[in-house]
Amino acid sequence: MYSLWTELLLLVFACFVEVNGEENIWHLGIIYDGTFAHTEHDIWLLLEDLNARIPHLLCAVLDARVCLRLPKYKFTVGEYSLHEVCRQIELGVRSIISLTNCATAKQIEATSSQYHIPHFAIPDASCTRQQLVSNVKEFAWTNSALPWVVRAPEVLATALETIMRVDRISELLILSDGSSVIPPEILRRETNRLLSNKLATAISVQVFHTKANCNDPISCPGHSFMSILNQFKTRNTTKSVNSFPTYIFLFETKRGSEEIINSINDYELMNEDFFWVLAEQTDVAPLLQHLQSPVELPVDKSWKPNVAVLRWLPPIQTLSGAMEFISNKTEFPMDLIRHTTEQYPERMMSIAFLVFESTRAYVDIRRQYHHLFASKNIRCTTDKPTLFSAGVKIRDTMTARIKNSKVNQQLIFYATTTEINRNQQKSTQFIPTAVISDGNLTFTKWGKLILHETRKSGLFPNSFRGLHGRILRIGVVIDPPYVQTCEVSSKGQLINPAGLMIDLTQLLAERFQFRPIFYESSDQQYGAADKSGNWSGLIHDLLTGRIDIAAAPLAFTEDRAKVIRYLGPFMVSQAATLAVKLYDNASPFRAFRPFQREMWLLLITSIFLTGVILFLLNYFSPFSAWNLGLPDSSENEVSVRENIWSALSSFLLQGCEVYPLAPCARSAIISFWVMIVIFYATWQAFMTATMSRSDVKMPITTLDELAYSQSIIPVAPEGSSITNAFSVSSF
Repeated sequence: MYSLWTELLLLVFACFVEVNGEENIWHLGIIYDGTFAHTEHDIWLLLEDLNARIPHLLCAVLDARVCLRLPKYKFTVGEYSLHEVCRQIELGVRSIISLTNCATAKQIEATSSQYHIPHFAIPDASCTRQQLVSNVKEFAWTNSALPWVVRAPEVLATALETIMRVDRISELLILSDGSSVIPPEILRRETNRLLSNKLATAISVQVFHTKANCNDPISCPGHSFMSILNQFKTRNTTKSVNSFPTYIFLFETKRGSEEIINSINDYELMNEDFFWVLAEQTDVAPLLQHLQSPVELPVDKSWKPNVAVLRWLPPIQTLSGAMEFISNKTEFPMDLIRHTTEQYPERMMSIAFLVFESTRAYVDIRRQYHHLFASKNIRCTTDKPTLFSAGVKIRDTMTARIKNSKVNQQLIFYATTTEINRNQQKSTQFIPTAVISDGNLTFTKWGKLILHETRKSGLFPNSFRGLHGRILRIGVVIDPPYVQTCEVSSKGQLINPAGLMIDLTQLLAERFQFRPIFYESSDQQYGAADKSGNWSGLIHDLLTGRIDIAAAPLAFTEDRAKVIRYLGPFMVSQAATLAVKLYDNASPFRAFRPFQREMWLLLITSIFLTGVILFLLNYFSPFSAWNLGLPDSSENEVSVRENIWSALSSFLLQGCEVYPLAPCARSAIISFWVMIVIFYATWQAFMTATMSRSDVKMPITTLDELAYSQSIIPVAPEGSSITNAFSVSSF
């Protein structure tokens, strides 16, 4: 018993003092720049909380005997200056975590690497691709990989490009404060797609600032954010949302996210019509408390904000299943995430990640290479500086762990979902709908459910997904085949309706989960406005609330679009003018057009056949000049070649070369001549009709001539789209 208690006391004592008398302290330094200094987040509060929580969380992933040898923490925090790095190193800091921009982070890396002090940077969103590429000669490390928690611009650009492809975004508006490097990269990629004849997104970029009454183009580039929202507001109130991009990528790196979200909410633009993606954020806490329904919003107005963020760590504490999307190669505890995400932005949470992982690395390396942690006072000097012996191993270990965690390669798409309870109270939270890694998007279980219900996109939970069994009154006009004639009740309800519009509505009812009840138009008309602006038909029923939806072949008109909202076309029809097709008579073979090919073959055959018949009759007839032995007879009379030639000459109206004497031969040649006369008469009639057709001119060739024509009057059904088109034309 005595030996057991002795061993236990020695292990507890080893948590603070090593056997050789060295203190077991893990001294970490935190350096931040002036931009982060203006945030309202207190690093000391986070570090004090980590000091109390991380040892307990580490014990859950480490061996029990190792857990008893965990170090004490010591933190040194300071704002960046030319001497801050050296000051912290001389105070005993053995690893530095920085919250600065990329240029400052590289200066810290250059100084700390001279003394082999590991530096773990968490730069802001202004890093360029060149700044994230390390050169071995640039720092005093053999491993050029940077153990930084930062996403390269191409990683975020690829993720956003993947979202554009998956969500089939045709038009996109990019709002940028001018400091992000991502919008030019997205524009470059979409331009290359367009030049490669691939489907590309039409992108508009607008630079904005959040300063009031600022006209300086240098300090306040672009338009004010309020003026941009005014354009949104104007188009939204005039029901022309479709003419404005509904997808907006917001790039804001200057600490204005809270103000921007509040402004968007105040302008009533947090609704189902717009999809906001906060692509880059500043050092602000999660924006959930700002995504609340404004009090002045009408009760019946739809308020379901479609807001999404791209993060590695979950943005809320209530999401118990989010940890499954973080790489299983890291043992970063979910309890630590839950505690910090509610209060701190992702960069602050990354401090917790680095403190946790660097402590694990410190414990593992110290257990195997105890001699590397011998106490040495390091002074900043260029003359043979003293090196931290364990710095290289700690840095290499952290580089591998950061890579395995995929913190710099994997992004999770978190979007808002709004739930309404029985008391009509709305609560909004973020849920992960997709994981994007290396340009591949994988839907989560929530995303798959949303994709199944919306049949369009699984990214935004607040997209329209159904009516949950609600009864809708559908207005129709009995007009076969759209709606067949059926019985109508005294209230105008159709009994056992059938027709094209009925079938289409039933398909929509199955898809969007509603129950349709069909009503006939109050005046059996589709809908037109009189001179006083009063509407009739289905349009009148919609405006008065008699029906919820009109299902009919209503043509798209400007006047109707001002008072109703079209859900989309189900049929496309076109109007055209019919006329006889004019033939081109310039062909050199147009003389052969009256007769078909078979007719010409028959004529050629008749010439040869007539010549052969004449030969046979002259050869065998006893009354032929050759057989009678007359003095003027010729042997051509009984020649096959000459008889065929004589038939061809007759066909070409050149006369006969051989005139037969036998009556039977003369009868044959006379019959052939009669056929030739009939043929030429027919051919001449067809040629006259064919050749003279080019002289026929159309009485009208343009709509202008049709409008001013006094002889031709176009006919169209009253109230049709053709009549409406001509009534509003300028003629």
